[in-house]
Amino acid sequence: MGGLLIITAIVVPTLLWVNLANPLVWIAVGAVLVFGLIGFLDDYLKVVMKRNLGLRAGAKFALQILVAGLVGGCLLAMSSAGLWDTRLQVPFFKTLTPDLGLLYVPFAVIVIVGSANAVNLTTASTDWRSDRR
Repeated sequence: MGGLLIITAIVVPTLLWVNLANPLVWIAVGAVLVFGLIGFLDDYLKVVMKRNLGLRAGAKFALQILVAGLVGGCLLAMSSAGLWDTRLQVPFFKTLTPDLGLLYVPFAVIVIVGSANAVNLTTASTDWRSDRR
């Protein structure tokens, strides 16, 4: 239920206060909703279907990679139309802006899936330490 609250808190204000003609808004909202759907499916399998682990880690990871790949692909397509830029802005180096080109999609997958799972990785490491006591 916490995920539902967070997704609502993201999507509702976004739809109320942004320029809905901007395709980047719809890509971001779609990604949030689909990642939320993956989380809902995981929780549904745990609670309603009484599967102890919910969605298997490999399946969940594969779905996240698929969604992130679609987001990266959409952004890459927008770059070919001149609506998006695949150059990477490197912090602290003003003149270093490599154009990732087709490598933008795997870069987007790593950033999106890594960000989505960052909390899970940190809580898993603290759970592991607490089990050793």
